Amino acid sequence: MGARGFSRPLVEVAGASWRSRIRTSPTAHEEPRGRRATTAGSAPSRSGGGGTGPIGTGAPIAPRRVPARWRGPLDAGAEPLERHVIAVLDGVRRGEGTRDAAPTDYGVVITGPGEAPFVDRGAAGRGVSWCSAPRGGYLRAAEARREPARRRQYRPDGRREGWARMPRPIEVHKVAIESVTDGSGLARLIDDGVFSADDVLAVIGKTEGNGGVNDYTRILADRAFREVLVAKGGRSAAEVGEVPLVWSGGTDGVLSPHATVFAYAPRDRYPATDELRVTVGVAMSREILPEDIGRPEMVRKVAEGVRVAMERAGITDPADVHYVQTKTPLLVLDTINEAKARGRDVVTEDTLKSMDISNSTTALGIAVALGEIEEPRAEQIHTDLSLYSSVASCSSGVELDRAQIVVVGNARGIGGRFRAGHGVMRDALDADGVWSAIRSAGLELPERPHPDDLKGRLVNVFLKCEADPGGRVRGRRNIMLDDSDVHWHRQIKAAVGGVAAAVTGDPAVFVSVAAVHQGPPGGGPVAAVVDLGE
Repeated sequence: MGARGFSRPLVEVAGASWRSRIRTSPTAHEEPRGRRATTAGSAPSRSGGGGTGPIGTGAPIAPRRVPARWRGPLDAGAEPLERHVIAVLDGVRRGEGTRDAAPTDYGVVITGPGEAPFVDRGAAGRGVSWCSAPRGGYLRAAEARREPARRRQYRPDGRREGWARMPRPIEVHKVAIESVTDGSGLARLIDDGVFSADDVLAVIGKTEGNGGVNDYTRILADRAFREVLVAKGGRSAAEVGEVPLVWSGGTDGVLSPHATVFAYAPRDRYPATDELRVTVGVAMSREILPEDIGRPEMVRKVAEGVRVAMERAGITDPADVHYVQTKTPLLVLDTINEAKARGRDVVTEDTLKSMDISNSTTALGIAVALGEIEEPRAEQIHTDLSLYSSVASCSSGVELDRAQIVVVGNARGIGGRFRAGHGVMRDALDADGVWSAIRSAGLELPERPHPDDLKGRLVNVFLKCEADPGGRVRGRRNIMLDDSDVHWHRQIKAAVGGVAAAVTGDPAVFVSVAAVHQGPPGGGPVAAVVDLGE
């Protein structure tokens, strides 16, 4: 395993390496992604040597010898994309490691010892997902054609590595929650055949409680939705219990309770396509102990989980990640006392403050996993506001002891009709930041857009918000941070919720508070999922 948790393939052949692409021209409201701490400060080179090691290490990849039996030629009269593959293979023969990759790259498959390489059209535009192979490996094209959902993995020495699940097209749908225990919207989607109960990957929703430590509406909603999944599917209650259902409490102002459901589409509904389309990966971290919250160990555990979720989504390039939603534990009196009984201390005994700290620590774990920052020092957590992720959306609660992680991004070769994008609100009034996320997801909009321009194609937007620590917005003073009657959590959530609802024309938008290390101070990240209808 590499220093950052990903395995390094024995030989990298072709395709978009997650270490290789860097977005070079972000929009005004889209944060630069994929900063790399290499000695040259740039992407790996195409010319010899082999690029860099895992994100943040700056370590070179040692040249790797390719056995002679793998050196079979492709057809010299191949079409242009196949000729590009030939060029990539030439680099492999020189022992190169990680390479830059064009969006049109095909994956290269070694079909067996002594056989010529084969161009895998199923991997067009995304290459081979090396993260799926524990010790690296190639994909066998013949097996891929027989079983589109699974591909046999091979090492360069010809030994099998087992099956790799390939991502499937995703359905993304928003449902209203008409009461605190209402799961009927989810049940209706299942009954209508939009997806099956067993194919539900994750749910992200808003409940109508106070959004605080003692907001039990999250638990009630969680129970209602899990009961639907058990009743209408074949998974056991324990298996359904592993499905991430991320609930954010508090629908202040005009915000309306709702849930967004991410599920695999029925097989054969959508053909594979080279276009970028939504993919989702989910994971649960290792147990987060009370003493981990607010400290580097929590950062590491979250980062590990994000990498696993990326692998499951088939995302190899962090620039293709547009939204990472998490739910993590916060501190309550019982867990504080339990830690003390074991001779451990906790970062704070203020349970409400622990919510903010849990969120911010989680965001740094996401940023580390995506290469946005180096691993922070303990004293930087929840204090150094120059460190943040542009795609993190972190919530916390009393209902779990691990990080629930949902990674939403785009990938080629999957198919479907949904696409994700992201932007950043620079402050609480930055409506353009919301529009930027929607444009990033692929909708063409006029220069001065109106909600009517969305034409029902926006599934949902997901925002994080935070009261500006300076106590001002656009130079004007506010008293949110001094208000003893209504906590600033509820005030900023209502304000930003109003902005998002005005932009989208829909009060059922996901707005969550406590956004330290999630976007710039006083602002926050925005993710959008749109239905391109293609």
